[in-house]
Amino acid sequence: MISGELADIAKDQAIVTDSLARLVSNTFDTLRKAERYSRVATKTGGWAGKQMLRISFETPASDADLRTYVNRVVERRIADGVKPEGPPLLKDAVHEAAGTRGFTVKVLKPALDLVPTTEDITRLGKWSGGEKLTVCVALYCTIAALRAVNAGRRDRSGGVLLLDNPIGRASHGSLVGLQRSVAAAHKVQLVYTTGVKDPDAVSRFPNVIRLDNRPGRTRNRRYIVPDDIDTDQRLITGVRVAHDESSSGEGNQPQTEASR
Repeated sequence: MISGELADIAKDQAIVTDSLARLVSNTFDTLRKAERYSRVATKTGGWAGKQMLRISFETPASDADLRTYVNRVVERRIADGVKPEGPPLLKDAVHEAAGTRGFTVKVLKPALDLVPTTEDITRLGKWSGGEKLTVCVALYCTIAALRAVNAGRRDRSGGVLLLDNPIGRASHGSLVGLQRSVAAAHKVQLVYTTGVKDPDAVSRFPNVIRLDNRPGRTRNRRYIVPDDIDTDQRLITGVRVAHDESSSGEGNQPQTEASR
């Protein structure tokens, strides 16, 4: 009876190992896709046609080798006597299968000229606020594109990215324009809220809507509403600035729409 129970345990462990090995293999495939879908499909600018993200790693030579690496992780968890949780177990198995060299991740540094450079992602913390924001927007667009592909929605929109006052830290107009180009290439709608009056940055957006933060009925509640200059029907009650955009994504002369 003990021999039969040990055999059943071995079978269960083999099932766990095989399932975990498939998850590790899928994780490697996801990382490769993330690198591929980080390509910026714009026709102009220094990032045009370049991959924003580069991930380098080594994988086991065969499925049998992969299961061997994964089984090592399972054996260590059994020896520790701790019931593992899913994400930590998968993370340990991925690092075990990748070997001692691990992962090398490089990102394309935003450049105002036409010669962008690729740097290790550990240097991201030393970049300027505008460079960090541009890379973060590009990473979001990459993840949105990857999720759309995995869900079978390759040609669908990447959704809406709403940021709270990003221009407060990143107001360089050229970098804002690069963020818009990357988002447009991935079919992501950018919505930036800011109280900073920076014409160079704000003018890069085709639609500028002035909002007002008004108190609600209770002390702790406020509402964001379009700014009304006057409730009199004879006066202007709202203003929106719109820019006609060319095919390159650059804004032309602003046009003001007023409602009465």
